[in-house]
Amino acid sequence: MIPQYITFLLFIFSVTTPSNYATPKDGAVTPFWNAFQSGTIALIAHNYKAGEYFDDLTINDEIVLIYSDKHIEKYVVSEMVKYIALQPSSVYSDFVPDGGGVLMTSTQLYREIYGADDSRIVLQTCYDGNNGRLFILAYPKKEEQVSNHEQDEFISQRGMR
Repeated sequence: MIPQYITFLLFIFSVTTPSNYATPKDGAVTPFWNAFQSGTIALIAHNYKAGEYFDDLTINDEIVLIYSDKHIEKYVVSEMVKYIALQPSSVYSDFVPDGGGVLMTSTQLYREIYGADDSRIVLQTCYDGNNGRLFILAYPKKEEQVSNHEQDEFISQRGMR
């Protein structure tokens, strides 16, 4: 199931139709279709659109996904990783970790980020123009089940009815 909204910090973004390309729309993120097909919720955005705010997240920040049936899922940011693209305009570029490390093919990086654990969500954007890729990895928040009343209140407070 694809979420309808994503919210973190003070930001709320709508979620568009799945694609392998980030939406050009302001205030929106795109479910990354390839990752979604393999069971991972991945949301991508341009670094000059909604992705501009991904870098504001820090470890232990909460990310909330809101679905059309009004249920919510909460995640906690656990990792923020950056890779430098050796050929930034190519989807088949090789990558190295920002700060140095082992060279990875685009396929190896894809498997590392999107194939490791389907319980997590991934936010992806570019940085340093289009030279780098920022991946934010968040895992389900361990808490008691949120009641329907709490979900409705959360959605209502954010004006998403």
